[in-house]
Amino acid sequence: SQSRYNSVSKASTESRLYHFAILVNEASQLAHVLQHLVSERYPIDGASDHQISHAVYLTDPEGNGIELAYDRDQQFWPHSKDGLLDGQAMIKPFDADLYLNMTYNHDLPWHHEAILGHVHFYAHDLDKAQQFMTDTLNYQLTMNLNQQALFFSVLKYHHHLGSYRDWE
Repeated sequence: SQSRYNSVSKASTESRLYHFAILVNEASQLAHVLQHLVSERYPIDGASDHQISHAVYLTDPEGNGIELAYDRDQQFWPHSKDGLLDGQAMIKPFDADLYLNMTYNHDLPWHHEAILGHVHFYAHDLDKAQQFMTDTLNYQLTMNLNQQALFFSVLKYHHHLGSYRDWE
């Protein structure tokens, strides 16, 4: 499997997919899929505790980034003084042992009632991306990571869409 970080030419001038997230309802479902991936020896690109969610990252055979995520209760989501989510407070190591040792319901598939959680894109112009998302689509800006990434949502969710500055 090719990592999503080097799957696209640096000469690209178009916006493109960074990753999409599959959101599960329970931590045990994330444990289920993580344990399966480990048992199959499928390459895992990374994992993170974002404090709003726990996430495992992998790349499909076509080079698309996939995040498998479980959201924490909203009461635990850190906010900054401006009311946006505090991205700087979301940097914590992923507790792999917790998930690798967690039990789960073997009678249900890991993706039982899973949904598409969010999509992240690389963007060449974050100002235009923000204007389009907020003014045209009426999404709310939920997080700004030092003008390197912007996150947007409806219905007070942490984010449905993310735009990352294209560093390439």
